[in-house]
Amino acid sequence: SAVKAFRTTIKLDPNNYLAHNALGESFYRLQRFDEAIFEYNKATEIKRDFSTAYFNIGNTVYKRGSLQEIVDSYLELLETRYSSDSAGETGASLAEDLRSLRSNQNSGSQEIYREMTRAYRNALKYEPDFFECAFNLALTYENMGELDSARYYYEYTISINPKLVRAHMRLGRYYESIGNYDLALAQFKEVVKLEPSYFSVTPRLGEEYRYINIIDEVLKEYQTRYELNPNDPESLLVLARIFKSLGRYGQAEQYYQQIVQRDPGNLEANRELRNLRRQQKEL
Repeated sequence: SAVKAFRTTIKLDPNNYLAHNALGESFYRLQRFDEAIFEYNKATEIKRDFSTAYFNIGNTVYKRGSLQEIVDSYLELLETRYSSDSAGETGASLAEDLRSLRSNQNSGSQEIYREMTRAYRNALKYEPDFFECAFNLALTYENMGELDSARYYYEYTISINPKLVRAHMRLGRYYESIGNYDLALAQFKEVVKLEPSYFSVTPRLGEEYRYINIIDEVLKEYQTRYELNPNDPESLLVLARIFKSLGRYGQAEQYYQQIVQRDPGNLEANRELRNLRRQQKEL
């Protein structure tokens, strides 16, 4: 097995930090989370700047804590049940016990989140461009209710990887939650430019956005840009993506074809052209 193989490697070379990390990943797949964390920690003791191991620690702490979240939800259900119980003192006493237990569970969840933030921040300290880690750190802060920190790390993630759709979406939801709808809309437009299928089913936003159709908004904007400059590669790509998400495959194919003519090595355009033409043959 993988566990046995990596243990043999470590026995021969106890300072092999890559083997400790790989053994941790093997334990993670087996859901042996405490053993996984132990091996990740050994890897960081050997190589202090091993960012991947810190990232793995954060993810494993979260996974290990997910069972606690399930238990917490169950306790909440029981508390609701027994708070309205008509069994008199017995029901009231049980409800009180459950509330106390849930309070302890919530404290445990906060400790899990603190462990995760320590691990992710360590990973970023040694590898500042680790965008997956920055995004997970932002999510963790959001779950902790530390929204300013969450916003900072969503923005940081986007500065490293501007094409990460999930970061734009989460940042947009943050701005929406504080009532800054202009900034939220700007992030949602970035989502449409990158992955319009996020909004293709329900493109019309709510009252706060004057019920605009966000896909139509971005489509019109980029059609105008294209008319002004037919060679603009961003306009071609955004228009192709939007038409594909709307099921207007012929128009999408035309724009992808233009991209390939100007940039024969464009991976996305070549991939989508192949997919579109395969679909046409199957019809």
